[in-house]
Amino acid sequence: MANNENENNQFDDIEDIKNELEIVDWEDITEKQLLQIGSMLPNINPETAKELMENLPDFSNNAKEALASVQNTVETALEQNGSSNKQVLDMYNDTIDNLNEQLKRDDLSVQEKEVILNKLSRMLAAADRKDSENKAFLQTMTGILATTTIAVFSIGLAILGTAKTNPKDLLPKK
Repeated sequence: MANNENENNQFDDIEDIKNELEIVDWEDITEKQLLQIGSMLPNINPETAKELMENLPDFSNNAKEALASVQNTVETALEQNGSSNKQVLDMYNDTIDNLNEQLKRDDLSVQEKEVILNKLSRMLAAADRKDSENKAFLQTMTGILATTTIAVFSIGLAILGTAKTNPKDLLPKK
């Protein structure tokens, strides 16, 4: 957002919203700005929200496009992550299998076995870190999609005249 002076205040005028989002012309609203409006809705006066919806060109299609764009980006990121993660984990597994095979050799000294076990331990630790990183990435991507969906849903609520409803209150409680 352009500034945070209205972040916790009521938006009572459509010009305040335009200024907050640095919108010159409603025809040129970006997907990002559209989604930002969703996060602002709990602070927008219902009458101002109705006026806002009247000013947004082809709102329904823009909202659908914004959501589809974010969903496509998340899906692409997840696909690429899955492929990349599988390649790395396959490499770790191959290396671990190789090290396990080496440990079976009878001609190894205690020191050589110790070196192999240390390499095996480092490889297992690296695979565990990679798994943790991947889980954090998946959680972030899920969060992005959920936040975007809430924002678009919030804007839809405003169209129906329920801008004072916090969309997070509509989600199932964990």
